[in-house]
Amino acid sequence: MLHYYGDPLCSWYEFAKAFFSEAKNLRLKTPSLIFSIETSAYPISAVRPAYSVLDCSKIQNEFGINRSDLREGIRHVLHRSHSQS
Repeated sequence: MLHYYGDPLCSWYEFAKAFFSEAKNLRLKTPSLIFSIETSAYPISAVRPAYSVLDCSKIQNEFGINRSDLREGIRHVLHRSHSQS
């Protein structure tokens, strides 16, 4: 199994903030508030570590694929998606 994740590492909350910030720049509808919650406050049956990130070393070592800029990736996807609608 290979994992891939952009740079910098971030929480789901930080990802949501970056995503909606770029969406707002495109004048897309965005939520007015985004709240961070602790993992312990989200009821799931699976046990989750307090901090975990994907290990991208295998895809980098085997295929020479380096992590790309997360914010640039968000911009690219939103701009592409917005131009097709």
